[in-house]
Amino acid sequence: MKHEIPDPGFALFQAATKEALDRLSRRLAVGTNVHAARKAIKQARAALRLMRPALQPGVFDRENRTLRYAAACLSPFRDAKARFDATALVEGKHADVETMQAGLMTLREALKARLIQARKTLASTDARKQSAGLIEQSRERLRGEPHSGDKKASIRALKKIYRKARRTFAVAKAATTPANLHEWRKQCKYLHMAATALRDAGAHRLSRAIARTHDIADWLGDDHDLVALAGAIRRTRLNGNQSSVLLEAVGNLRKDLERKALDCGEQLLRESPKRFAARLV
Repeated sequence: MKHEIPDPGFALFQAATKEALDRLSRRLAVGTNVHAARKAIKQARAALRLMRPALQPGVFDRENRTLRYAAACLSPFRDAKARFDATALVEGKHADVETMQAGLMTLREALKARLIQARKTLASTDARKQSAGLIEQSRERLRGEPHSGDKKASIRALKKIYRKARRTFAVAKAATTPANLHEWRKQCKYLHMAATALRDAGAHRLSRAIARTHDIADWLGDDHDLVALAGAIRRTRLNGNQSSVLLEAVGNLRKDLERKALDCGEQLLRESPKRFAARLV
């Protein structure tokens, strides 16, 4: 007897938005909870992509935009923390260890000051409240929307997500700009989250895609943070040698991360969308 998928998109949306709201309501461990809330919002946006075939015209765009704004409320803190954390990626990654350590010390002091300010700003403004309010609005509106648990509809939606990941991969492969790589990463994350929801609901033959999209998203996430770190290095008052050493280390790391992601992408996305979806039926 075949196991039917019990509406994985809507189930993921409900669970993810509930998690985001719970995290935003917590006053302690701000960094950890903001990171978890942003991750949950991304899961909710992946869920919308699974639900899309059953939604009325315009609903997907409206709710996707709402959740994007909800995440944007939290971005300044996330960006400041990502730049600070990215300094650990480059530590020890250059032959001139002494110059690197001196540069990192100065850089971290500057980035820590910006992180503390971002945390204070987040705590003293309505950013979390605004984000939570947008999520609540989306949850309320979608309660009245039709949503289908049909297995074929879910696979069609996943096929579309896969096709978008494949297209953005082709663009990133042709020109490995930070913007192209970041867009491909976003589509890989949506594919990862949507495929995981389908697997957890009983779909088969998705484990390899889930593992590969996870790796690609991690590598490109580090790459994205290193791009931001490079900008911070240029804006921070370092001596010429310190800046050169740090930027060289960042550049070398980015090349390695991008190579691994592109090689993995070749394996993940070599099938046509039609063939990818046919294996899941």
